[in-house]
Amino acid sequence: MDCLKRSHGIVFCALALFLASGWIVSGAGAGPDEQGTGVSTGPEGGDRAAARRPMSRSNPQGNPVQDSNQPVGIAVDSQGNAYVTGQWVNTSGNSDFVTIKYSKAGAAAWVRHYNGPTKGDDYASGIAVDSSGNAYVTGASPGTGTQEDFATVKYSRSGEQQWIRRCNGPASRSDWPTGIAVDSSGSAYVTGDSQVSDTRWDFTTVKYDSAGKPMWQMRYNGPYKGSSRPSGIQVDSSGYAYVTGTSQSGESEFDFATVKYDSSGKQIWAKRHTRSGSSINYPVGLAVSKSSVYVSGGIQGSSSSEDYTTVRYDKTTGNRKWVKNFDSGTGNDNPSAVAACGNVGTYVTGASGDGDFLTVKYDSSGALVWTKRYNGPARGYDSARAIAVDSSGNAYVTGQSDGSGTGTDFATIKYGAGGKMCWVQRFNGKGNGQDTPSAIAVDSAGNVYVTGRSQLSSSDDFDFATVKYDSSGKRTWVKYYSGQ
Repeated sequence: MDCLKRSHGIVFCALALFLASGWIVSGAGAGPDEQGTGVSTGPEGGDRAAARRPMSRSNPQGNPVQDSNQPVGIAVDSQGNAYVTGQWVNTSGNSDFVTIKYSKAGAAAWVRHYNGPTKGDDYASGIAVDSSGNAYVTGASPGTGTQEDFATVKYSRSGEQQWIRRCNGPASRSDWPTGIAVDSSGSAYVTGDSQVSDTRWDFTTVKYDSAGKPMWQMRYNGPYKGSSRPSGIQVDSSGYAYVTGTSQSGESEFDFATVKYDSSGKQIWAKRHTRSGSSINYPVGLAVSKSSVYVSGGIQGSSSSEDYTTVRYDKTTGNRKWVKNFDSGTGNDNPSAVAACGNVGTYVTGASGDGDFLTVKYDSSGALVWTKRYNGPARGYDSARAIAVDSSGNAYVTGQSDGSGTGTDFATIKYGAGGKMCWVQRFNGKGNGQDTPSAIAVDSAGNVYVTGRSQLSSSDDFDFATVKYDSSGKRTWVKYYSGQ
């Protein structure tokens, strides 16, 4: 019964975050019963990343890829339409937001670009879809007389641009959104970091109503007043917003920091977590259930290797219920994503120290239920990047896996609630090159959607590739986006 097939009635639960090899994506996908998906940032790159982040590789925060086409998020509505957003290099050599809607059958219903006022490099970082099929996209966009601003765009279900809102921080410096979520009334919540000085960035969270009117803006920084950056946001059915990220607590120390706001923007609680003896603590995202908030990420353990760490907080009070550390014993274990759903458990995925997909499940008390590894046919390096969970406790994991003569492939796995592998499917793009998934979503019928980039003929020539599988793992369609 662990891999029971269902044709209806599946509820997609808490969002997935991914982080691998320098990536963070939180909110890698959402299904029809969620209000949003959020969040993506990308690999550290160049001098700008070093200036932004006085952090070691152990805390892989940074900026989106600046030289390639890259999808960063996917969401699915109640009709089975899939929405993909990312960055696309235009004919002038600059990046735009690009958002694509695919029908249930895989037809491209519309494609929309956003190029900010300076016509510079604009980097999408997340997408959310509301119950009416409106799509909300956020990202970083250079402003006139400013550095990067938060830029958020709402599209109707037919692709008509409803509004654009830009948010420039008080210092008019670098403001980078890292996630977005939408509540049941169509209000959008955007979080990211906002630069105050050469050494200080704050969590900054903005709420817009359904018409795009700014309702509130709240900032958070820890006692050190240093570098703080969110990696995930979610909103519950009562309109409470939850943000997590990494926050500097000393010259070279960073903690988990998680903040709850009510619908009016009042901070209800803020909680920090660090492991004794560890200086680097970085959450990859959060998942919210009826009574709890789960934050998962990487922490440098006593042996100087990195472990998975998952913290459960009481949703109302913020009191910590439990903390669980997981060490595979094979070196640095790099978590990439966390998901939870009701009482079915909490799931964390990423890469083990010896280069396998590594997925663990905890029950509500924090007991370890199962651990699963996946090593692809090439027996090379495999790294899970995103996860989704449904109300039956099925977990869906996708990531990059070395292929046999195929470069790297998308590898997507469905696990039953008891941990049995129901199916594994691999995707090798038409260029037979480097194929890297970035996000996953599941609809109410158990169909699975994966998006990422697919290498074509040269090292810097990539298309978007989006793949749909049915509940049994059969590939339904593959769609490429080449910039038309």
